[in-house]
Amino acid sequence: MKNTIQKKSIIKKILCIFLMTLLITGCGKEKNAEKAVTIFDEKLAAEENETNAEDEIEKTAGGTVFETVEGITEDFPSEIPDDENDFSDSVSYDNEQEESSSSEPKMIDFSVLKALESMSLEQKVAQLFFVTPQGLTGAEEVTQFGNTSKNSYDQIPVGGLIYLAGSLKDPEQTKKMLRDTQDYATKSTGIPIFLGIDEEGGRVLRVGNNTAFGVKKTDPMLEVARSGGRDGVKEAASYIGKYMSDIGFNTDFAPVADILTNSENQVIGDRAFGTEPEVVSEMAKAYAEGLHQEGICSCYKHFPGHGDTQEDSHKERAYSYKTMDELENCELIPFSDGINDCSDFVMISHISLPNVLGDDTPSSLSHEIVTDLLRNSMGYEGIIVTDALDMKAVSGHYDAGEASVLALEAGCDMLMMASNVKTSYNAVLSAVNSGRLSDERINESVIRILKVKQSYLEKSEEALSGDNNNNDDIDDEVYYEPIIEDQVAHDGAGKLIVIDAGHQTRANKDGEPLGPGSGETKMKVSGGTAGVASGLAEYELALQVSMKLRDELQKRNYTVLMTRETNDVNLSNSERAGIANENNADAFIRIHANGSNDPNAHGAMTICQTSSNPFNANMYQKSRKLSECVLDEMVAATGCKKEYVWETDSMTGINWSQVPVTIVEMGYMTNENEDLLMATEDYQYKIVNGIANGVDKYFKGD
Repeated sequence: MKNTIQKKSIIKKILCIFLMTLLITGCGKEKNAEKAVTIFDEKLAAEENETNAEDEIEKTAGGTVFETVEGITEDFPSEIPDDENDFSDSVSYDNEQEESSSSEPKMIDFSVLKALESMSLEQKVAQLFFVTPQGLTGAEEVTQFGNTSKNSYDQIPVGGLIYLAGSLKDPEQTKKMLRDTQDYATKSTGIPIFLGIDEEGGRVLRVGNNTAFGVKKTDPMLEVARSGGRDGVKEAASYIGKYMSDIGFNTDFAPVADILTNSENQVIGDRAFGTEPEVVSEMAKAYAEGLHQEGICSCYKHFPGHGDTQEDSHKERAYSYKTMDELENCELIPFSDGINDCSDFVMISHISLPNVLGDDTPSSLSHEIVTDLLRNSMGYEGIIVTDALDMKAVSGHYDAGEASVLALEAGCDMLMMASNVKTSYNAVLSAVNSGRLSDERINESVIRILKVKQSYLEKSEEALSGDNNNNDDIDDEVYYEPIIEDQVAHDGAGKLIVIDAGHQTRANKDGEPLGPGSGETKMKVSGGTAGVASGLAEYELALQVSMKLRDELQKRNYTVLMTRETNDVNLSNSERAGIANENNADAFIRIHANGSNDPNAHGAMTICQTSSNPFNANMYQKSRKLSECVLDEMVAATGCKKEYVWETDSMTGINWSQVPVTIVEMGYMTNENEDLLMATEDYQYKIVNGIANGVDKYFKGD
């Protein structure tokens, strides 16, 4: 088995070093990096483009090399990192999970490279931590995301929060706590946060065992697997995933992929699906599929298998005395069968393997287990997270900071429940600054984390700019009917432009589908951010610019349709897209402003869907062209910094659009100078002139 799974990862490793070399060493220019990513994506996504892609690779990378691995010949660029650094090929899960080839090389999406480049070392290191709200704040109990939580998060903007039963009182309290947490995290960092629980079934149910939530308690998985088989397990996991998603969670630390081979094992017991590798393998995959069906991240645990231990690693060292051959023939089978296609996380246990490692080192701190076995031999591409580091198998033998550094040195990506969050965070920073941990090592893990976040949790349109509005109820009777302006025959004659001024006075935090037919929901609409210096609300700025843009486009003889001409409306993002669709618009221009926790961030960007968008991929080419034209001309007209065209499938207003669409992020309201500039009439007219020139350019080349 070991030789077989090694083959799966060798070819992948050949393909990624080139891109990471550009990113980490700084040897490549931004345009070359973007060009390379585009080339590689085209090469993998469309067979008919293979020849052109190879020609471009030669221009960009200085030629190609031919690597032959045990009879398999591939034509790839010469230097590459691990394939876990792929964003563009992130798995999305529908009701029927698509089959994927784990031997297929994967690329890093350029938007991820850009996100990584914008992050400070402190922000990157914070992303590696998955902690409880109590661990983050120091409070004994946390049941809301209030000022203490906000201040603590500002100091260490962790990548994930895991909730214990004490924080979950009832549905309304929990929904508000999670919503407030996600809104604040995404607004302040630009990166969504993992919100997770252990919700396996049986005795491990943080929500299901609380009668206040009114959900059906799921039986232990050992019973479900025996009585219901694969279908029963998938149905149970889907049920769990559905109520988790409804409440606001996005990550479940399940399934348990351990095989119950020791009858005296109490820590796993009936949490396991069974006593045979093949049964556990099939049931674990079914469980993960059920979670993915509801948009919940899955986590195979407890690698390399906790079912043979007698001790409880929560309380003491736990041992498995199996050899590597014995592990490969039993405990590793469910992991090797499922992790590359079915698991977003793999959790590393703290069990000691004296007959493999020769000492008592916990698996979570072992490079041989984490990197050599799981990452390299088994080719796992997702996030490797430790089991809770406050468990006595680790905390009883290592101090908090050293345990965290050792886990990262071993190859783990995320650190679960460090016994002292601040100490551990500072220890990792010190290890990087001293050279013990390299920048490259941190970047590798952050990319894996961002990959999964983009796949499942990517920023909503409101979160992109932030939401400073309160939770006032929406007046459902306030609606706005758009007005179509008279058409004047000239250059723009025959072209209809729909302009949407982003956001509105009061947020509507009810959910709506991410796209037509999607089971994932996003907030309907928010009020956006506000200027740090001007005090101007984003929805006000967006409308000011949109009205000027309407007038300018009318002068150029376009027909213009405004989704709103007042701030007091109640229009969801899908409804705004519906206006463009119903009127068969030639272009849908959405006006927004950006926000960041970095006060120095500045510049303009535009946003469109990806070429593989599940809802409107047929509009990609036109939307991309529109976005490029508008961004180029706006930068030329204003002299502002040019960021990039961000391709994403997370925007509700884009996903519902069946016409060419772009979101225009005019600048950062969190940057004092840019905020004051955007508030001036003179600069707004420059923005408008640039956007209008971009629209002209788009249609001239149509």
